[in-house]
Amino acid sequence: MQAVVTHGVFAPCQYLGHKFVDGGILDNVPAGEVRKLGADKVLTIKFSAGLTYDPKNIYEVAFKSIDILFDARAKEAMKESDFVLDLDLSKASVFNIKKIDYCYNIGYITTITKIKEIKKILEK
Repeated sequence: MQAVVTHGVFAPCQYLGHKFVDGGILDNVPAGEVRKLGADKVLTIKFSAGLTYDPKNIYEVAFKSIDILFDARAKEAMKESDFVLDLDLSKASVFNIKKIDYCYNIGYITTITKIKEIKKILEK
């Protein structure tokens, strides 16, 4: 089987011979499930939130609670991954659509800086 990349809140899809699988709410890093599907390599994209900020209103409290839950669940699940691309989105919530360009740029820059490591994992 080809490499499988896990990410986001979308239905599984095929792209250039690779299957992309969503992690969803209950299992936002489904690396173990992807392994069970027979993937030889599992690459995980993790969105690291800013867990050190003090929430200023009820919305920020709610989002920080979700970030803490996702972070705790992701740490255990990532043990099944061959490589974790950790995106530092501490300056933006992944739920804040106004920061989508910022999030995209962080993903792009982080991927470019880690591309040699990613290729090395895929070549093994």
